[in-house]
Amino acid sequence: MQLSLVLVRLWRSATLLRLRDRLGQSKNIAAMVCFTASPLSDFMTGTTIRIDGSATPTV
Repeated sequence: MQLSLVLVRLWRSATLLRLRDRLGQSKNIAAMVCFTASPLSDFMTGTTIRIDGSATPTV
């Protein structure tokens, strides 16, 4: 089996393990909007916040 095919299969299985067992809801987005608009986030600068249930692979 080619190494690239093995890596693709490993990535897919790891992605499936990371995903939550439910779909996201609007309250998930609303919670992050409220947090970033509050004084609790005043030390955050220049960041990307992903609200996708771990669907996006990161390093």
